[in-house]
Amino acid sequence: MKEQIQAQITMYDKVKQNKKTKKDIKLTTIVVLLLIISSVVIISVSWVFGYHYRFYKFMERLAYCTTFANKKDSLVVEMDGKSFKITDENLIGIYNYINFSGSGKETKNQPNGEPIVLDFGNGTTIKFWEVPADKYAKTSGVFIQYQDKNGTEYSYINYKMTIDTIVTRYLIYDTIEIE
Repeated sequence: MKEQIQAQITMYDKVKQNKKTKKDIKLTTIVVLLLIISSVVIISVSWVFGYHYRFYKFMERLAYCTTFANKKDSLVVEMDGKSFKITDENLIGIYNYINFSGSGKETKNQPNGEPIVLDFGNGTTIKFWEVPADKYAKTSGVFIQYQDKNGTEYSYINYKMTIDTIVTRYLIYDTIEIE
């Protein structure tokens, strides 16, 4: 009987010790790493979809404003203290230039200086500032800020665009100064 009790004690002692083997530690490490990697991937994919969704919604709103301004002939630009009426061709050109240039670095940090302001005539404005090159790009870019009458705001920096292109192609050519 003593031998049976002794055998039971040693058997239970082994169960109670609960020592982790090298195999258990490797499995735990692998599971934790997989969870971390999965979390990083899910967060990254969610951010990318959100980023593209916000730009898509901005372009959708801009298309609506462009259509409105085209029908009402209401797009006015304020630049260098003067106001100009923009032609329909230039209005479509501005929309296409923004659309084809794509999204950029989202930011709310508005640059200093006077912007070029496009007023669509329905309470929506887009402001453009030139931004210098920084650690993200070797060339200067354009800070674009969209605001509508409902308080919707979207702003980003696009390094594929230039202020010179906007001004020379779409704002100076074939415009009418308003006095």
